[in-house]
Amino acid sequence: MAEQSVPSPQIEHKVAEKKGTVILPVYQNMKSVVAVAKRGFNPGELFFPQAIAFDSENRIFVAEGFLHAKHSRISIFSDKGEFLDSFKHPDLIDACGIAIHEDNLYVTQNSGYAIFHFKIAKDFPLISKHDTERGSTDTFSCGIAASTNGDLYFANYCISKVEIFNSSLKHLRYLTKDPIKRPMDIKLTANEVYVLCNLNPRVHVFSHTGEKIRSLISLGDEMQMLGPFWFCLDAAENIIVSEFFEHNVKVFTKEGVLITVIGKKGDEAGMLFKPCGVALTKELGLVVVSHSDNCGFQIFSSV
Repeated sequence: MAEQSVPSPQIEHKVAEKKGTVILPVYQNMKSVVAVAKRGFNPGELFFPQAIAFDSENRIFVAEGFLHAKHSRISIFSDKGEFLDSFKHPDLIDACGIAIHEDNLYVTQNSGYAIFHFKIAKDFPLISKHDTERGSTDTFSCGIAASTNGDLYFANYCISKVEIFNSSLKHLRYLTKDPIKRPMDIKLTANEVYVLCNLNPRVHVFSHTGEKIRSLISLGDEMQMLGPFWFCLDAAENIIVSEFFEHNVKVFTKEGVLITVIGKKGDEAGMLFKPCGVALTKELGLVVVSHSDNCGFQIFSSV
């Protein structure tokens, strides 16, 4: 991907069309307006970025992993792609999932299987750390999401469960009694919990008390997912999924109807290669995708 740093324009949140009762943003016209793709370990460079999240100031927090504390860190950029800061911790050896609630930053790691709680402040002090259940087979320790009251929902891929913690990382309960097979990522709305599973790919939707409401988008469906890694929701609860093996991002309605596909395989601006994290700014409606092998992220916008 050619490195670019083009300021993103102010974007009016447009409406493309109405399908039933769902109003869809203009995802069909998404174009890459910022591309950051320099591989390395220096400030402003990225090495194996995974999940991404925005804070209340629209800063982009990128979790960088890959099995070594020397390389694992959190890098922070503006929504125009400008490097702002980065930090690491000696115990954080493979940063993976990431969630932000107020001035609290929560990071999951694969190797070591733990959740870290950092304060978003000078030097990003570590507040606490919780070692997570590993199960019988070492696999992934994946996505995490924060509710409005600060409770944390953790997609524990290793044990096929969603765990719920309070803001101090005290285990409260499991979302469901029965296993949720290989949960990869998780997102919350006021009334529902969306869980993305990447083995036999689908999205399950539960109430916050664990009752299953529906399942969406499985293999064999017309608009199938093949290798989903991370996802996010917009204000209309449209589902935006990164397809690692398809090298694109798919946007579905909350009922599972495909709206559009963003990107295609390549290493130039507007193209993707093994995308991982995906997120939206609340104000500007930008889609941001981090990459793994070509180490960078892009900001897409309807322009």
